[in-house]
Amino acid sequence: MTANDKTKSIEVLDALRDRRAVRDYTERKVDEKTIKALLEYAVLAPSSVNSQPWSFVVIQKKSLLEEISNEAKKIMLQNFRWKSEANHVKNRTLDPDFNLFYNASTLIIVCANKEEPESEIDCYLACQNLMLAAHALGLGTCPIGLAWDAIRSEEMKNKLDIPKNYFPLLPIIVGYPAGETPKTYRNPPQILNWINT
Repeated sequence: MTANDKTKSIEVLDALRDRRAVRDYTERKVDEKTIKALLEYAVLAPSSVNSQPWSFVVIQKKSLLEEISNEAKKIMLQNFRWKSEANHVKNRTLDPDFNLFYNASTLIIVCANKEEPESEIDCYLACQNLMLAAHALGLGTCPIGLAWDAIRSEEMKNKLDIPKNYFPLLPIIVGYPAGETPKTYRNPPQILNWINT
């Protein structure tokens, strides 16, 4: 390992330590060149038998982002758990004015090719690459699991031109953070067993 290789390793470790799920963004739009760079880093992820089962939908149209956010909240209101929680505590995700994507300018939906082996696992690896690359470029990201049902509906898949053999796996917002995101506590690794002999 050369001195440069070691420096790069330290930068990767810094990104792993410092990346945050950002939930507050400026209105500044992420440019096309930067989005393409993020996708190029995403596809460097390992995949089963090098199948590379990922594809991406990039949404930067504000009205469509609002539509998906509103649809996701409507679906959540039909869920007993969310309705019950809303009756007991203030749940801002159910506020009609709340933007599920925290006003981020870009939503990238990572889609898995269902015809490839282990495609979901491989695509999650690509997601992590994308988020780490975004952090290294000064951008914030956050996976938005609450939008899953909305983007997986047949109507939305058709609207987004997602082919039948692809499965919308994870929606990730990307944008410029509006401020500092505090560090969250992580438990130490839980080792169930360590077999060395």
